[in-house]
Amino acid sequence: MMPRSAILMILFIGNFLFFCGPSQSGSKSELQTKGYELKSQFPIREISVRGRVVKNKEKNLYHLEFEPNSIHLIQLHKPSKIQLKLPYVNAQTFVVNLHYKNDAFTSNFTFPEGWIDSSQLEAVFYTKQSFGYKIPLNTIYSPFGKYQSVYRVVDGKAIRLNVEVIGIKENQALVVGDLMLGDILVISRLGELVDGMSVKVNL
Repeated sequence: MMPRSAILMILFIGNFLFFCGPSQSGSKSELQTKGYELKSQFPIREISVRGRVVKNKEKNLYHLEFEPNSIHLIQLHKPSKIQLKLPYVNAQTFVVNLHYKNDAFTSNFTFPEGWIDSSQLEAVFYTKQSFGYKIPLNTIYSPFGKYQSVYRVVDGKAIRLNVEVIGIKENQALVVGDLMLGDILVISRLGELVDGMSVKVNL
């Protein structure tokens, strides 16, 4: 017959493993990440126009022409930049600078030969009538792809949120989306995340 002390020891070890086991496995499922807090926003609104790409005499040099209604919108708001929505899958952001003289504007830009396969393109510019955010480029999942998104931390979980990148400069991106001041975005290990995963964020 097994000694009483041995039985008590087995029960003690069993209870210890029972109570400690779940917490250990739970800690492994919580991903440690770095985070970024949204502390500022800027007013912005997108206006869409249709542009026609026209090739200049110089090699790889083009300019944009617009319908009268689009010209009116551009002259009214006078954007310094206009973004072309290129007809390619996973096309990178391409921005054209506009230069004004009185009521007229010019839009000369260079482009690799043969890249433009459509004379009509949608173009957008932005005015100060809604809000956008400047965030680190590495908070964005697929920043140059078609389905751009970020992971916002809500109640300790990473929730995927679609955003639109409207400009990229060095390691910063300008985005619009359903974001708010004070939101915490995941800034590392995006490839390991799935929507709803538990995370512990270090700011």
